Amino acid sequence: MAVIEDAIYNDLVEVDDLRRTVKSYDTTGHVMLCDSFSKTLAPGLRLGWVEAGRWSQAMRAIKDLQAGGQSAVLELALADLITQAGHAASMRQLRAAVAARMDAVRGVIAAHFPPGTRVSDPPGGLLLWLELPRALDSVLLHEACLADGLLIAPGTVFSASGRFRNCLRIGVGGDWTPAHLQGLRTVGETATRMLRSAAMRVA
Repeated sequence: MAVIEDAIYNDLVEVDDLRRTVKSYDTTGHVMLCDSFSKTLAPGLRLGWVEAGRWSQAMRAIKDLQAGGQSAVLELALADLITQAGHAASMRQLRAAVAARMDAVRGVIAAHFPPGTRVSDPPGGLLLWLELPRALDSVLLHEACLADGLLIAPGTVFSASGRFRNCLRIGVGGDWTPAHLQGLRTVGETATRMLRSAAMRVA
């Protein structure tokens, strides 16, 4: 049986020890490690890699049959880039920038979302998972935010059974600007108003 490990956000983890993969403990070749450069070098790069362990030969055959054409020049250029001395320093700068962005987003959530809101604390990456008070319907919040020109991802999008109706996923990738933080404040304030209105109706 294979364990398929997705490590696309590992390079964004600040603490070295937490970047260690399950694959690094694998002594039998049962872990298939997948990674991508699209989260660290360029979103449009669409280049990644897999270390498939005991299934390497079969994986190579499947790739040759099913994958589209790759640019050997781009792959060689990327290999050269990530072995240059300055790459490690660039990654440290990127990790620090992402961590600062995450801290700013958590600060907005703490200040502007309803009391009782819980937010995930991943060691790295560009995504946060919010659990809102159970009385708040994130699908209705999504609809209210659309009216203000804001797009959010309600938790039900990530469930095949309608679960997570009081949850949101927040992505902080791309060109994050002060306008994004202001939009997040508006989402939180809208959620707070909706929760108060629901409490008043119950009372």
